[in-house]
Amino acid sequence: MNEPDFKLSVRLDYFEPPDYHGCLYSEGYDEDTIKSSIATLIPYFASEFENCVVIEALRLVRMGNDITQDQIIKELNVFEFKEQVEKLRAKMKKKTLSKISDEELLSMATAFRVGPEPLLNGRPFWWEYFEDDLNRHSMTVQNMGNPDKKEPDRWAIMGTFGAINKLGEWEYQRMPSSRDDKFYKRCRYTSVHEAILYYRRWRKAIEDFAVKRFALAGFDVTKKLPIEDYKKVIINYDEVPKKLLKF
Repeated sequence: MNEPDFKLSVRLDYFEPPDYHGCLYSEGYDEDTIKSSIATLIPYFASEFENCVVIEALRLVRMGNDITQDQIIKELNVFEFKEQVEKLRAKMKKKTLSKISDEELLSMATAFRVGPEPLLNGRPFWWEYFEDDLNRHSMTVQNMGNPDKKEPDRWAIMGTFGAINKLGEWEYQRMPSSRDDKFYKRCRYTSVHEAILYYRRWRKAIEDFAVKRFALAGFDVTKKLPIEDYKKVIINYDEVPKKLLKF
């Protein structure tokens, strides 16, 4: 058998949008090497149909110099497993239109909105008075990856002013090249669960402190106050005792 020495590109336009591509490289390798290459490639193709096309491409390539590259591409352009393709089209359409399960969505999530920032311009419980700002000033727990690719991803508690570190402070997220091990220890959490639980404890500590401050001013903030009274009390993050906020 004459060994081929060209690159064969297969464009797959059998599904919408037509942006599936498969490439088979053959540079004079023996048959076993080509088979091994195909076995390596197949898992990277998106569908069963793409696998079929690549296998058919291999069959054509193995015909060697008895068929030219143009003839191969032409044959592949008209090549279809009609019955199989129609089944796959129906399957793809059904999958596209079907509901995405909560479990599937959860497996794809890289960020979780966990709740509001406890203070906004010095005001606790602000979302009861300024609901329109809730989306802009909500906090998220985000997957931040890991500079050590061998280790599990780390998570951060993010908000308007940066991230909440393990001292309960807002910390600016400097450029990755300027981050050191101390930064990662302060500002990253080992799991999404750890980060969310800490956010909840941190927020509750600030809100409990705010309730006491309002009580000292003669207001019961557990009930919605008239906005004129509500605006009389301002609380800043640095007023909350550090020991209440530590991780």
